[in-house]
Amino acid sequence: MNFLNNFADDSNLHLFFSQGIPQDCLSFHYNCFQYPFTRKIQLTINFTKNHKIFYIIDGEIIRIDSIENLSIRPYILTNLDQIKYLSWIGEYGENKKKVGRWFANWDGILMADVGGYYSQEGKKIGQWKEINDNYSKNIQIYQIGQYINDQRRGIWRNISNEKDIGGGFYDEQGSKHGLWIDVSDSFCKENQLTYQGEYNNGTKVGKWKILFNNQQIGGGYFNNQGQKIGKWVDLSSGYSIEAQIKFVGEYQNGKKQGLWDVLEENIFTGGGVQDVNGLKSRKWIELSDNSNDYIHIFYIGDYINGKKYGMWETTYRYNRESNLEKICSGQFDEQGLKNGKWVELNESYNYNCQVILQGQYKHGIKIDRWNFMYRLDDDRGFTYIGEGFFDLEGQRQKQWIELWDKFEDKSQVIFKGIYQNNKKCGHWQTMFRCSCYDNFEVVGGGQYDDDGLKLGQWIELSEDFTRDFQVMHKGEYIFGQKCGCWATMKREKKNEIFRIIENKNI
Repeated sequence: MNFLNNFADDSNLHLFFSQGIPQDCLSFHYNCFQYPFTRKIQLTINFTKNHKIFYIIDGEIIRIDSIENLSIRPYILTNLDQIKYLSWIGEYGENKKKVGRWFANWDGILMADVGGYYSQEGKKIGQWKEINDNYSKNIQIYQIGQYINDQRRGIWRNISNEKDIGGGFYDEQGSKHGLWIDVSDSFCKENQLTYQGEYNNGTKVGKWKILFNNQQIGGGYFNNQGQKIGKWVDLSSGYSIEAQIKFVGEYQNGKKQGLWDVLEENIFTGGGVQDVNGLKSRKWIELSDNSNDYIHIFYIGDYINGKKYGMWETTYRYNRESNLEKICSGQFDEQGLKNGKWVELNESYNYNCQVILQGQYKHGIKIDRWNFMYRLDDDRGFTYIGEGFFDLEGQRQKQWIELWDKFEDKSQVIFKGIYQNNKKCGHWQTMFRCSCYDNFEVVGGGQYDDDGLKLGQWIELSEDFTRDFQVMHKGEYIFGQKCGCWATMKREKKNEIFRIIENKNI
């Protein structure tokens, strides 16, 4: 049982199972977001027969949780920093429910005043200080207020850097009521995005304003049923100081109607028509979520009944003064699924990572061989840099040469090895080159077992590896978990050997 879910924000997810806790090992796959990069990292979550939750990234088990109470559905983390660093300290009662005082711990350090009390029935009570769902090393927001019988009541405050940044009032039913300032999931020092307006028994009503760094940049009205009405200025999910993308148009009872414009820094860049059912129709010019001050990516094509249809093109320009360049294209079928030959952008495409993919789709599923093509800048052609093979079900098979998820001009790293049924197996090499004019050299690698877990001796990249910061880590894995002594190694330039600068016991 597998499903894939993409996360545009740094949120946590409740998984709900139709028949309670799984009795067999289930594997769920997500793309979790890591701030500040607009890149997604594949996270595998395994539920085992002995009621353990394994969090796995690229064959490494980075967290193991126990399901203490089988009558309560587990709370699943998909915030990468929280998976790595967050733990809770407290006691369970005889009924396997949390009781008494619980404390939060971040990377081995107790977080001051974060936590609160549980009753003997396992319900939150009294004063609590909680971390926001998107809490990370770079986004540190706390929520402070009172619980009564596991429901929030009264005034709750959102705090960042010891300053109030939002909050409001919860009524007797635990619903938001009255004037509120909601904080964006991406809120941070450079990206202070908030939503201000009124709730009525948990439903947004009346006028709502969207503020960025205390300046109104969008908003509109809700009716008494919480549906958007009239003219609205919406923001893209990735709105930031470097990607100021807005959508301007009309709503009727919560559905977009008529002409909608796409604006970047308040300049028209695209848009299209929504029909009476709120579905996109006819020709549209859409702006990619990867667009920002330094790169503009447009998708151009037709919609029929809200589904993309026929030929769609991807165009690109470095800035507004540059000419648009067509770099990708492909066909959508009548079901809105990609079909036939396609050239598409790599997920993390930007000016410093100009990578495209060439291959075949069959009813929305990648099949057969796909090539990865790379160019250093706009003045050069795309050249081959990697490849992979998909079977008829879209599973990765055979030999792959794939790019590091942080691949860019100054960190040209690829991995070479075998996939079997979508899992890495056998020996994989880590290869690096300083520039397009150099050959790739093997700098690391190791072995995966039949379950896709790392095993034995490994040499791995540091998270910040670039040609200017060439740092590696060497040590041993046992069934996907690091163990024993791990060495940190460094070299100043290519052709030198890596020298150990630190040893650390795991």
